[in-house]
Amino acid sequence: MIEPIRRLSVGRFALTLLPRQPYEARYCAAAPALGFAFETQDGDHAFDSDRLRPYRTRANSFAYVPKGCSLVSRSRLGGEYLTLTLPDALPAPQTTDRLAPGLRPAAHRLRAALLAPERVEALEVEALAQEFCDQAARALGLPPPKAAGWMTPQRLAKLDAAIDAGLAEGVTVAGLAATLGLSEGFFSRAVKAALGVSPQAYLLDHKLAHARRLMTAGEADLSQVALEAGFASHAHLSTAFKRYLGITPTAFRAQVKG
Repeated sequence: MIEPIRRLSVGRFALTLLPRQPYEARYCAAAPALGFAFETQDGDHAFDSDRLRPYRTRANSFAYVPKGCSLVSRSRLGGEYLTLTLPDALPAPQTTDRLAPGLRPAAHRLRAALLAPERVEALEVEALAQEFCDQAARALGLPPPKAAGWMTPQRLAKLDAAIDAGLAEGVTVAGLAATLGLSEGFFSRAVKAALGVSPQAYLLDHKLAHARRLMTAGEADLSQVALEAGFASHAHLSTAFKRYLGITPTAFRAQVKG
């Protein structure tokens, strides 16, 4: 029996977890992508060429493949491998077998999310994907965009208003960036520079606070509370409550009702 290939799309990222198995692949990258090797693997590959060369990829190393790069790769045994498709290209050439210690924690948490997607909040996975991308950019020596100072009090007030107005409709980081007239990448860095957290974490804080207000103010069913606060389901609300507040929604409601 072979493990299945696992896929998950969150915000502007598409993730794929490839199990350890023999493979042979030939394609032209339709979008830029990062890869992370959980295991050492070897085989033959070629980039923008038909000339195959032996390769040996170290565990905990990463690769970057730009859009339009043609790739041929094969391995007799393969190895567990995470790919992260990006919406925006990194200003860097194709590279493989690069080590970056900062990537490992995010990669392992992304793998856990792919193995059990029903247990994690999509915003948390998106934030991890952004952190993975940022760590890879640092390892490639790319300078961060100058986002510090952009998030003025007026812009922060506009951001808060957009979040509160759109929770029940499923506000997204992409939508918030568009409201402020920014690319998602710059918006993420501007929020992180101003608030010390990712926009996904900031949005999740708003969702949890709104859910608490709803439970304090009325007797709405918890499934309805979840939807009005922007959670996909009662289960996702419960998971977020327990993880970030240390209490279940049912227990919280019992406390506030005395």
